[in-house]
Amino acid sequence: MAATPDRASFSAILDRRPLAPAQLGLVALLLLVLVIDGIDIQLLALVAPVIIEDWQVARADFGPALAGALIGMSVGSLVGGTLGDRFGRRRLLVVSVTGFGLATVLAGLTDSVAGMTALRLISGFGFGAAAPNAVALANEWLPARARAKATSLLSIGTPAGGMIGASLVLAVLPLWGWRGTFFACGVLTLAVALATLLK
Repeated sequence: MAATPDRASFSAILDRRPLAPAQLGLVALLLLVLVIDGIDIQLLALVAPVIIEDWQVARADFGPALAGALIGMSVGSLVGGTLGDRFGRRRLLVVSVTGFGLATVLAGLTDSVAGMTALRLISGFGFGAAAPNAVALANEWLPARARAKATSLLSIGTPAGGMIGASLVLAVLPLWGWRGTFFACGVLTLAVALATLLK
């Protein structure tokens, strides 16, 4: 689809100008969003053995909770771009990150597999919707010459978050317990959502 005149003019202005600190800051913030995304995706899998022992449930019975985020991510990835087109990418990104941040905090309070499954479905939807909107938002605010590099950089955010999360969670889990780990991750996510809103 051809760009509208206003969009074409805006892109032409971006292409003529050097990268500004604000644009680099935006990319850094979006990368942080995706790193947090990756940390949160891995969180339940990392603490699952502790929760299973705490709740005294069978591993097989805990399966739906572990699958919840993957199902939610599939739906979020499918519809996230469309919702971003309709309601605005930045707005959708803030809502997505806030949603999975709140769901992560609430997951630290739940006492049932059903409750954890529902909250991980919500979290997963936020995970899935955040990624395409972060990449699209970066591309909208960068000159054409920088878009491929920015997309490549952002593409490593979620996997990097998964690796970082594994190290951090295993370090803090003995100190804070699984509930405290969920609270900490959720609060960090909400802080990033606030930074995205104020950007």
